[in-house]
Amino acid sequence: MFQVMFKEKTLAKYYSKNPTYFVERTVYDNFLLDKAISSGAIFIQDETVKKVDLDSNVLFTSRDIK
Repeated sequence: MFQVMFKEKTLAKYYSKNPTYFVERTVYDNFLLDKAISSGAIFIQDETVKKVDLDSNVLFTSRDIK
């Protein structure tokens, strides 16, 4: 069992037969980014995704669409 709390007030209680793990979001996001880059992904910083074409697997950023 674990509880979600805010300012000493219990917001929710959860029960699970499976193990539950908590991670710091910035650490986990960096881990996922490193995995993606090591798998061949290209990381472009400071760009905004404007459109994703799922049919052609093309991602357009603010640099592509004005």
